[in-house]
Amino acid sequence: MGGKAANIIFDDADLDKAIAGAFWANFGNNGQSCTAGSRLFVHKSIYDKVLDGLAAIAPTVSVGPGLDDPAHDLGPVISQTQLSKVLGFLQGGEGRVVTGGARLDRDGWFVPPTIIADVSDDMRLAREEVFGPVLAVLPFEGEDDVLGRANASPYGLAAGLWSRDVSRVRRIADRLQAGTVWVNCWGDTDAAAPFGGVKQSGYGREMGREAISLYTQTKCVWIN
Repeated sequence: MGGKAANIIFDDADLDKAIAGAFWANFGNNGQSCTAGSRLFVHKSIYDKVLDGLAAIAPTVSVGPGLDDPAHDLGPVISQTQLSKVLGFLQGGEGRVVTGGARLDRDGWFVPPTIIADVSDDMRLAREEVFGPVLAVLPFEGEDDVLGRANASPYGLAAGLWSRDVSRVRRIADRLQAGTVWVNCWGDTDAAAPFGGVKQSGYGREMGREAISLYTQTKCVWIN
């Protein structure tokens, strides 16, 4: 019911905000989120710069048990089973490991923030939900290219884009196949805003006026 949320950084984005935002869009809650922005599409003209920025953040993140030290930014993955699944993705040889890529040498189910570059759309990392601290970074060339690739997924819970071009924002947000689209941010919510997915990411909506319909019964009366 989650997915592979597409997060898109265009070449006119505020890169300081976009890089930090894209990092935490995926690694918040250790990637164990149904709305994790785990497919990061970056315009080819800024691809290396964004990768360098992401890689610079990763070593500053503290990983460890929160009960021992609340200052840790990220904890473990949820179970041994999930750890094995995450490591299975990392041991598949797909893409190029920029940071992380292996289990931490310590007790517990800990994996550091892992960034994989040069991912292609046919790889498992681009198609399947990892549900762990793994970010796949894919280059793109233009709007039509990235829209077709972002939407080429059975999932559609969330998506996002980073751009300072208002016209572009309106075009892309309208065409992204997702129940929620974040622009120059990620994860913002409100009790009045409906939340839910399209395609295999579910039916119906939580929160907002739309959620009330889930608790209503409509009667149809025909009179001749």
